[in-house]
Amino acid sequence: PALVALWRYWRSKLDGRAVLPRADFFPGDIPELLEVLTLTELTPEGRLRYRIAGGKVVEAYGFEATGKYLDEILSPDRLKVALLHIRTALSSARPVFSRTAYASPGGLSYVNSRLNIPLSDSAGAINLVVAAHIIEFSPALRAQFGDRALAPSTDEFEVL
Repeated sequence: PALVALWRYWRSKLDGRAVLPRADFFPGDIPELLEVLTLTELTPEGRLRYRIAGGKVVEAYGFEATGKYLDEILSPDRLKVALLHIRTALSSARPVFSRTAYASPGGLSYVNSRLNIPLSDSAGAINLVVAAHIIEFSPALRAQFGDRALAPSTDEFEVL
């Protein structure tokens, strides 16, 4: 439901434009999604940074991710997947749906389904991605989600 709600909100605001400007995206319009949203920016140096990470994302990571660079908080394998999805959304100027299963050597696993939607800044540059995340894992894994040993085991994504 969260991914569909973000999709519908984005489509309702697009108004014939190829990319929605950040100035026209109001997270307060979709309060039911605030906990599962992230807003990621591509910095002038080419790095990705979470400008906003919702409460469920923070809870899943086990730490505050807002303001952090993805290359500082994700393992190399997880970073590779995140970069692929986010950079694809930015370069194609299209939403990207993905569903990634992660597993640790000890057999723990979780699935993250996400919808990454590119946004433009005030100058028209496409350098922001808003995403809704649906993270599925057992309560026993919750405390270990941020474990850098967790690596992608399958990854499917599609440009919409």
